Amino acid sequence: MNLHYLLKGFCSLFISAVLFSACTSSRYAPNKLNKEYNYFQRGLDSAQQIKYTPLTIKPMDLLNIQVSSNTLIQEQAAMFNAANFGGAIGANTNVMNQQQTGGANIYGFLVDESGYIKYPMFGKIQVNGLTRLQLSKLLEDSLSKNEYVKEPIVQVRFLQLKVNVLGEVKAPGTKSFSTDRITLLDALSAAGDLTDRGRRDNVFVIREENGNKKTYKVNLLNTDFLNSPANQLQQNDVVYVSANDIKLKEANFDPQFSRDLQIGLSVLSGLSIITSLFILLKK
Repeated sequence: MNLHYLLKGFCSLFISAVLFSACTSSRYAPNKLNKEYNYFQRGLDSAQQIKYTPLTIKPMDLLNIQVSSNTLIQEQAAMFNAANFGGAIGANTNVMNQQQTGGANIYGFLVDESGYIKYPMFGKIQVNGLTRLQLSKLLEDSLSKNEYVKEPIVQVRFLQLKVNVLGEVKAPGTKSFSTDRITLLDALSAAGDLTDRGRRDNVFVIREENGNKKTYKVNLLNTDFLNSPANQLQQNDVVYVSANDIKLKEANFDPQFSRDLQIGLSVLSGLSIITSLFILLKK
């Protein structure tokens, strides 16, 4: 009789532990469809054409400046392009070495903290706040006026525009782009998209504007964000994807308790099997 009660007690304990484990492992499982998982649920039919604003040059930007002539004589431009690729032209060359660029050999014109670049024959030029086209026009006029290059053509582009993507994305970190038209979706794609635990309706873009930090909240469920100032990213923007309630609850769950519970269940399961075999052999 005592063995019968002992077996009954073990079985009850085992069933209770299994049920508790099932509740624990499934307590985060939704009991209905998650309708806030897919992007672009609203406003897709009325989405307007995206308007891009030319980026302005800021301190610590790295610029590629290509000079050519609208004539058959291209030798005039060679000296100005040499600095662009690390040519030896003295103090006017701005070179980013391997340590500064994470192992990559990249040459260009680095904008200093005061917004100046050092340019061949002209020395320091203030470029802070100018667009690519404005700087191109400025250099073309200066090269032509000083007769350094006949009928000059200047092309300016940004090198290594960087955006930091953090939070609930699959590959967080600093993302580099070779174009100055970077959208929020470009950055999220480069980060491998949001995880299952990322909130599609609570994405933040943190930006420095005129020395102050400004934060934009973006809802990816609604296409209205495509016309928001936050959609077109700028140098050194930070994109942060918030975690949903499931992730926040998981953060409070003790993994050691889960491991101990699994060990306990294994022990109880073993005892239950041994008891059952003992009863069968007893018969």
